[in-house]
Amino acid sequence: RACAAAITLDTPGANYRTVWALSKYFPNVKTFVRAHDVDHGLNLEKAGATA
Repeated sequence: RACAAAITLDTPGANYRTVWALSKYFPNVKTFVRAHDVDHGLNLEKAGATA
């Protein structure tokens, strides 16, 4: 089983949906995601991003 996921999509909305789905269906998997700016990073954290 995976213990972490790295998400590096170009589209901010796709990043958000991916992080949200991973945190909902796989809450024990840490998600590392690339944010486009500070506001995007804060939204990703709200969606469940770990780092």
